[in-house]
Amino acid sequence: MNRSIALRWLCGANRRPSSHKHRGDIMSKSRARLFLFALTAFVCASFSPAHALWFVSFVSGSGMDTNDCSRAAPCQSLAQAISQTAPGGQVTIMDTGAFGPAFITQSLSIVNDTGATATDCCAVYTPGIADAYIVIAAGPNDVVTLRGITINPSGNVFPNSTAVLIENARQVNIEKCTIRNMTASGIILAPSSAGQLASSIDLKIEDTVVTGSAAGADLTSVPSLPVNVTISKSSFQSNIGGGIKVDGTKGGPIKVAITDSTISLNGSNGVNAVSGPSGNVRVNLIRDVIASNGQAGVQSNQSNGGSASVTVSQSMLSSNGSAWSNVGGATLLSYQNNEVTGTIGTPPSPAAFQ
Repeated sequence: MNRSIALRWLCGANRRPSSHKHRGDIMSKSRARLFLFALTAFVCASFSPAHALWFVSFVSGSGMDTNDCSRAAPCQSLAQAISQTAPGGQVTIMDTGAFGPAFITQSLSIVNDTGATATDCCAVYTPGIADAYIVIAAGPNDVVTLRGITINPSGNVFPNSTAVLIENARQVNIEKCTIRNMTASGIILAPSSAGQLASSIDLKIEDTVVTGSAAGADLTSVPSLPVNVTISKSSFQSNIGGGIKVDGTKGGPIKVAITDSTISLNGSNGVNAVSGPSGNVRVNLIRDVIASNGQAGVQSNQSNGGSASVTVSQSMLSSNGSAWSNVGGATLLSYQNNEVTGTIGTPPSPAAFQ
């Protein structure tokens, strides 16, 4: 039945009213039928093959990219699912699989809450910085969340590859992720945009592991762009270089809070705060374990100008190359409630309780 015939049928166009006095009632019923038809057509169009972008799309290890990325017909790759997802929407990982790289340019969540291992397998090339398995190059007001993803090259190793490269977004959340065996830092924050940069970038890393990589996390900024980072219940361990580097040498203020986390067994410094001429950095650590790192457990370095400040409270610093390192007259403070063993290094100044 074509639409014109259906419309005539729904509206009763082929029916003659039994009397003039009932014509108003019939017209009211016809209008109601017309409204219902229009509503039905709209709903059906939403589920037609040429559907609008999904708010929630799906990927599966058994999916195919010729599918429409619905729950009933999931796609196989993150790239295809992202292309079928509306801004602010979610890509849901349904089961174990290797889903390829992701290039994110909008507000988006990629979520694996199944408990199954969801792994990226193939890097994309980003000139000048690193190959990256997930690139976040979103808009200045966008929010991006990654949850429950394992990123491990598993033989597909690229030189200078990072798991997550953050170039632009208002906020990025990395939750319950595992990052292994990167040939660059596991997480790199390096603000950059061909369009408008965010007025500030907030990064939250929670319940995440970075291990076996060239370094754990490398956090930078650019002039006049504040960067705020919170790291909690996470582990940066057994990396070839350092655990967490907060690098202000490229400009821009960076503030980092690290709580209830482990930064251990790294080849270089556990936590390294380095300021630059226009890049002041401030790091606060509380209830952390910083142990068996090859160089300093905690270093505050302002030899390149600007100001570097690190404050440590209720934490364990054990068996590092040295517990503390102060370079270039930086600020290094302890609330004197930390447990420190092994070589002391440059003793911190006492921080006053208020």
